[in-house]
Amino acid sequence: MKVILIAILSIFILSSCTKNADKNAATNKEPSIDAIESSNVTEKENYDAIFSSIPDTLTVEQKDLQHKLLTLMKENVKIKDGIIYSAATKEDFENQDVPLYYYDMLNENIKDLNRGIEVEGLDPQKFYDEIMKDFPEI
Repeated sequence: MKVILIAILSIFILSSCTKNADKNAATNKEPSIDAIESSNVTEKENYDAIFSSIPDTLTVEQKDLQHKLLTLMKENVKIKDGIIYSAATKEDFENQDVPLYYYDMLNENIKDLNRGIEVEGLDPQKFYDEIMKDFPEI
């Protein structure tokens, strides 16, 4: 099940590339090529560091963001009627000073997770219980 948790976090990481597209669509501004490349590299490095690095190699800011994200996920990812969902609101993320980008990513990844559970014919409750059992300590 640790492999499944890593897979979920990997999906979370891979979907980070959509941040700039959503941000630019919302502001209707055309960014320069340099700005896009610089922003994507910085965000990807930060995100990769938070979720795939040895904790001792994270900066103080990255450790803080990681702790906030894991806390929000542990407290708000739930299951009801065989569907995994996040009870967290945008305000919860804003109150913790976590960019809304992560709120959107979490919800998209949960949708993908539920589709995968359905396609694979897994028991959602058992899957959820295993994820929570193997969830990192916060």
